[in-house]
Amino acid sequence: MRIHELRMKSFLVMLVLTVVLLVLPLTTLADNFSIEKVSATSFVPGQEGIYFVTLVSDQELDLSTGAKLVIQLPASFGLIKEDILAPNPGVTLANIQYMYPGDRFYSVITGETSVVKTAQAVQLHFTVVKGDKNPIRPNTQLVITVPGVINSTNAGSYSLQVSHTGNSGQTKMAQTTFRLGYPPALAPANLQVSAVGSYQFNASWDRVPGAEYYQLYYSLTPDGTYIQACDFSRDPGPDERWLLTETKVSFRGEGNGGILADRNYYFKVRAGNEYGFGPFSPAVAIRTPAVLINGILVTDQGTIELTCDQAVRINALNRIEVYEMATGVPVNEDAVAKGNKVVLYPDLKPGHRYQVVLYEDALESAVRPGVHNAVFVFEFTAREVI
Repeated sequence: MRIHELRMKSFLVMLVLTVVLLVLPLTTLADNFSIEKVSATSFVPGQEGIYFVTLVSDQELDLSTGAKLVIQLPASFGLIKEDILAPNPGVTLANIQYMYPGDRFYSVITGETSVVKTAQAVQLHFTVVKGDKNPIRPNTQLVITVPGVINSTNAGSYSLQVSHTGNSGQTKMAQTTFRLGYPPALAPANLQVSAVGSYQFNASWDRVPGAEYYQLYYSLTPDGTYIQACDFSRDPGPDERWLLTETKVSFRGEGNGGILADRNYYFKVRAGNEYGFGPFSPAVAIRTPAVLINGILVTDQGTIELTCDQAVRINALNRIEVYEMATGVPVNEDAVAKGNKVVLYPDLKPGHRYQVVLYEDALESAVRPGVHNAVFVFEFTAREVI
C-alpha cells in the first residue's frame, strides 16, 4: 500500500510537470517582449488622459487581422468607451502605430475594442481588424495609443500589463510600473504676448517653482477651442509632446494652422512636470497688425486704384488678381505700388462684372517690414473706358 501511494504521488507530480510544460510556452513573461515605456497626457490622480504604451519584441510579432492585445490596469482606473461619433469616444479610437527605418509616415493598425472589468483590474481588449499581413520586424517600436483612461484617484505606483496573442495562439506578456502624482499648483504669472509683424508672436511669462515644462496655447476666440502654439517642422510621433523648457518662445504657426493678419488671438500658458500640467493662466488678447485697404476706385481709364493705410510695396504680384465673374478668367495684366496706393491694370469689358482679390501676403508695409495685408475682395461692374 505504501509503495502504491508513492507511485501514485510520483505519477501526479509528473502529470503536473507535464501540464506546466505544456502551458508555459503558450503564456510567457518573456524578456524578448517588453514594455519600453509608458507615457500619458496626464498622470494626475483623477484626471482623464491618453496613454501611450511602447512595446518592443526582439522577435517577429504577429499583428495581422485577428491578433489580440489586452492592456490591463488596476481596478481603481477607468476606461471610457463610447460610439465613435460621440464627443469623447475614448478607447474606441485606440490604435497601434509603428515606423520602419526609411519610412516617411507611421503605419497605423486599427482594431475592435471592448472593456472588461473585474474586481482586480480593468482591461482593454483590442482585436486587430486592419493589420499588417507580414509579421512586424524584430526590435520595432510599437506605440499603443489608449485614449479615455481615467486615472486612479490616489497618487502612487501602479502596474500596467500587456498581453499579445497571435493567430497561432501563442501569448506573450509584459508588464511595467508607472507613477501618478501632482502637477505644479500655480499658473504662470505675467504672460506677455507681442506681435512681430503679421505672422509671428513672441511670448514670455514668469517661471513657476517646481515646473519642468510649459505649454502655450492660442485660440481665435476667448472661450473657444485652444490649440498648442508650436511650430511643427515635421510630423510628431504618436507619443511625442512638444514641451517648452524656457519661459519664452517665438511662434509663427508653421505646420499648426498658421497665423492670419488682422485677426484677434488669445493666448494662455500652463506649467507642468512629469505627472501633468497645472491650471492655465488668464488669457491675453492681441491683434495681428495688417496693411488695411481703406478705399478702391475704378477709374474712367479702366485702372483700379487701391488706397492703403500706409505706404506699401508689392510682395507677391501673383497674389493680386481681377477675375471676370461670369467665366472666372483672370484679366489683370500688371500692378504698381505708388506710396500708399496700388494701381491695377486689368483688361475690362464694359458691362461685365468683375471681382478684385488681394490674397493674403500680396502687399507688405514699406515702413513696417513683416506687416502684410489680409484677404481683400471687391466686386464691380465695368464702365465704358474714356
